[in-house]
Amino acid sequence: MRAAVPRLLGALVVLFVLLAGLALMLGTAAAVVLAPSEEGSIEHPPDVVVALSGQTERLVVAEEIAEATGATLLVSWVPGSHPERDKRCADQGERLRCFVPRPVSTAGEARVVGELAAEHDWDRLVVVTSRYHVGRAAMLVGQCVDEPHVEMVSATERLTAGNLVTETLGVMAGLTVQRACGFVLF
Repeated sequence: MRAAVPRLLGALVVLFVLLAGLALMLGTAAAVVLAPSEEGSIEHPPDVVVALSGQTERLVVAEEIAEATGATLLVSWVPGSHPERDKRCADQGERLRCFVPRPVSTAGEARVVGELAAEHDWDRLVVVTSRYHVGRAAMLVGQCVDEPHVEMVSATERLTAGNLVTETLGVMAGLTVQRACGFVLF
């Protein structure tokens, strides 16, 4: 009986440590997702404005910034998945480039943006995404770019319960096992 008490106490301590670690990770991830994004003018004129995949509002905001600054517009695009992006990407040129992320995810977008930034010597990037997605996208793009200046801009989109869960889990994965560039477990 006496031997069972220390084992039980040890198991409880391990369980407590695991639960505390999980709570810390969830809290950190939720803080990244719920952190207010900075609004306002672009601090530095960009070489490229990136529209991450998703709602039309991201593309509209990215187009406005690219036009106002004279920067190249880089659009994340999965052919056939979004009519407005299909229309825009059918007419690519010097100021409009489209790319298909590999894999089709925010991590895949970050990888391709990092590759293209290095290939074209883009030093200043503006990345446009949803307000609730800014933290995770910034983290993943930051893993893939070599020291350019990256500014995140949020397109106004509502945070839903589903978005909150998806983004929180995405941040946890991006901080641990599913980094965009570098170490990737799966």
